[in-house]
Amino acid sequence: MNLSYFENKYPHVIKSIRTAKSNNRLAHAYLIYADDTALGKELSSVMAKLIACEKNTEGVGLLRADLPRADLPCGKCRSCLALERNSYTDLYKLEPLSKSRRILIGDNDREPNTMRWFQSRFYYSSLSSSGSKKLGIIYEADRILIQAQNAFLKTLEEPPANSHFILCTDNPKALLPTVLSRCHKISLLTNKVSYEFKHAKDLFDSLRRIVSSEKNISNAGKEIEILCGIFTDIKNEAEKEIAAEFDEKARRSGESASDIKKYLTPAKDAAVSAGYMLRREELINAIVTWFSQLYQLSLGISHSNLPNGEIIDEKIIAEANVDDLKVLAYLEYAERLSWVLKFNIDDTLAVHEFVMNSFFKT
Repeated sequence: MNLSYFENKYPHVIKSIRTAKSNNRLAHAYLIYADDTALGKELSSVMAKLIACEKNTEGVGLLRADLPRADLPCGKCRSCLALERNSYTDLYKLEPLSKSRRILIGDNDREPNTMRWFQSRFYYSSLSSSGSKKLGIIYEADRILIQAQNAFLKTLEEPPANSHFILCTDNPKALLPTVLSRCHKISLLTNKVSYEFKHAKDLFDSLRRIVSSEKNISNAGKEIEILCGIFTDIKNEAEKEIAAEFDEKARRSGESASDIKKYLTPAKDAAVSAGYMLRREELINAIVTWFSQLYQLSLGISHSNLPNGEIIDEKIIAEANVDDLKVLAYLEYAERLSWVLKFNIDDTLAVHEFVMNSFFKT
């Protein structure tokens, strides 16, 4: 997604940011709340470019159609190019990478991926010789522990010069009122979640077979193998992606080898676990959503009125020959799968129980 996408879909959002930049009145902190976390993350990247662009905006308003769009990123200055190449030295990101998937306060400002580490970056001299803006993006801000939120509050109240923060969340109520009150809020709520992850088609095809295929041990075993394979794949993907991110952090950190080993190695292990849990949560949410759509179809709701009709075939009810009570049982087993995985139950056992219940207890 790029700026054009948000201009077309959320014109009021982009216009307000452009107006603020054109008038040199950008907020020090923005809170993006969206029911689609990927959408919020994409907007934070777009906003970073809008904020950091070095093009001069003095005297340029939104009504001067004869002048260049100085309120938009030029894509050519050092800041724009660095952000595009992921080499902007004054951009700092924070996300829940502990094993508990929480953003911790940290023991000191040298412990990566903690609030103390994140805040300290904005009080150091700029790493850029051009005096560029310092940008901080916090993903899943609702995962910040209360203690860490309180620590961050002073920075929000008295932000360092030339610094801007962007917080992303799908649950703003988890943030302290004092934090919320110091952020300019941007809503991207759509009342709909998009499921476009890599394994979505394989997942939904498997769910369709679970409800429509002949109920026997052989078919159940095949679906268990497929679903467990998807869980394994997303775990491997998390390990590969996060390992690459930490290798880059180690390269750019400038810390000594011993410090890198002390802080980054355990943080990397925790980040892999957190990254997998995040991907698994998306997977489980997709399963529950699919059965929710199936249940609504069984109650006679038209396919065109489903919130996520794109993930389920409108002929599935007739194909599976199920009524609303049977579909409700499927939905309950899907919700149980979501529930048991919150308690560190082995994924394979949880999937096995879900499939066997769906095949033989409905």
